[in-house]
Amino acid sequence: PEARGGDAARAASPGQVPLISVVVRSMDPPTLPRALASVAMQDYPAIEVVLVAACGPSHRPIDASAYPFRLNWVVRDGPLPRPSAANAGIEAATGAFVTMLDHDDEFLEGHLSALAAALAANPDAGAAYTRFEVCEQGALFTTVGRPFHRLSLFEKSYIHHSGLLYRRSLLDTGIRYDTALDIHDDWDFVLQLSERTRFEFVDRASFRWHADTGTSGGGGL
Repeated sequence: PEARGGDAARAASPGQVPLISVVVRSMDPPTLPRALASVAMQDYPAIEVVLVAACGPSHRPIDASAYPFRLNWVVRDGPLPRPSAANAGIEAATGAFVTMLDHDDEFLEGHLSALAAALAANPDAGAAYTRFEVCEQGALFTTVGRPFHRLSLFEKSYIHHSGLLYRRSLLDTGIRYDTALDIHDDWDFVLQLSERTRFEFVDRASFRWHADTGTSGGGGL
């Protein structure tokens, strides 16, 4: 089901600016309001949040009217593994551009507008990405990111899938999160994108990864 929240989401039509779909995989943690608030503070005028209830139908409801974006719920009969939840989200996305935001992380000011501007200025690029902050125990640990170098991306993941915005049309090539992977499915997805399109680097840190709050095993500490 889809719910719309706020006048800003209703006012933004596809004819004005391309819609951005932000896919949020949620196990209904205490950090989810922070993640959604970081989307709400974005200055980009046309945003859809595709909230995937990865924990299943037990996920608490979200008041869509409290947010200035369109809210698109995705709920299955039971819990979804990480890659399956991601696939359910990107397949439900309706925006021209798609990005991810995990339930314990956050966008920083101007994140989406900077990425959308980079893609608008470079129509031959299918994806744009930023540097990202790595936080542990509530403090900045380091900042990750560099100009694009495809071979280096195979050695170490320096592009976070939440710091990446890509054209939804690329999904038509068959790109999906690999359900055989219990970890690093996000890194693998970025590698799949890199095989199909050119990446544009936006030299700013506008995404914050709370590396020690996730449960995948791929974070810090």
